[in-house]
Amino acid sequence: MSNRASLVRTEFKCLKTGESTFGFRLYDDYDQFYMDGDETRQAIPEDDLKFWEYAIQNAGCAERALLESLLKNKKGLCIDGVWYDFTELKRALRRALDRPVVRQQDECRSGA
Repeated sequence: MSNRASLVRTEFKCLKTGESTFGFRLYDDYDQFYMDGDETRQAIPEDDLKFWEYAIQNAGCAERALLESLLKNKKGLCIDGVWYDFTELKRALRRALDRPVVRQQDECRSGA
């Protein structure tokens, strides 16, 4: 079971070239994940709940395990330091977990 989970908008910057990509970090006390696939800052929603939906839609298989844990345990999470209760997050979470994984680079292994 996860402890307090967090979701953070993140800029990933190449120290050599200075080029940036944008995405998010999703983590709790046990696991940490990141997604850095967007080339523009504008691709990351400013509204926290829209950002939550964006993160869920872009979650790979590993991230989905943490998301499923939130759903199973009815836990909320911090989005950029602001706490959201499970009741505020559950509709988007349930909707997203019913959809297939968007990020194809991850391999989902059931029961592994």
